[in-house]
Amino acid sequence: MRAISPKPADAGADLPDVYRHNCFSGGADGPARACLYGDRNSDFTVALAGDSHAASWVPALAAVAEARGWRLITYLRPGCPFLDLPVADSAGRPVAACARWYANVRTELTGPERPTVLLTTGRRYPPSVGGRALTGRAAEQALVEGMRRTWSGLVADQVRTVVLRDTPVPGIDVPECAVRNPNRLTRCAPSRRTALAAGAGAVQAEAVRKLDDVPLIDLNGAICPTDRCAPVIGGLLVYRDTEHLTASYARSLGPRLRAALERVVGQTTP
Repeated sequence: MRAISPKPADAGADLPDVYRHNCFSGGADGPARACLYGDRNSDFTVALAGDSHAASWVPALAAVAEARGWRLITYLRPGCPFLDLPVADSAGRPVAACARWYANVRTELTGPERPTVLLTTGRRYPPSVGGRALTGRAAEQALVEGMRRTWSGLVADQVRTVVLRDTPVPGIDVPECAVRNPNRLTRCAPSRRTALAAGAGAVQAEAVRKLDDVPLIDLNGAICPTDRCAPVIGGLLVYRDTEHLTASYARSLGPRLRAALERVVGQTTP
């Protein structure tokens, strides 16, 4: 097997710094725990709000902040979308802690910590209505409506909001597959169509379609560029598990993310 970084057997440890820095909110009260990166004294602040999928982008976003002299503040909670939408637990009941976390972070974003721009993303969640989890088309519609309500409300409160399209979800443990098939990595390349459908990207794209003031950044062409999602691109392992980018691969996307952000926020390279 050719050299791969990180080694598939070690991929689970290739995490963004936010794990080491204890940047995740927890607990029933859903505090708006924050971490700072980049130039802490900059007057240009990028906020990142979302779940563990959002956290996967920190290596790229922190690199952009360092290069541009921006201040980066993160608001992260695994298992909770940054959305004004009740999401269901395994019993179909709304997760109260997620709702509290969303409300607390929104208060921060519209208060003294108001950012210059907010970047948000997250995986797909089952909405909860009337004590039950929605499925199928009803779930899709509820998600679209919840996203539009959230993002348009932030814009109305003068929080410039940018959506980062959710990454493809392979649906297999990519590193484990690579360990088992070191000379047949094609066995670890799921269908692009299936991986995109499993993520929240299509719902996000539908939600922003009627929101002229909310741009969508889509870097999935650099994550799964062909009909099959290659597990290794440029010698880097793309995923560290069934759905999260390795920190190494996310970091390699920094230049693409920088260019996309510069386009949407009107800042160009000095």
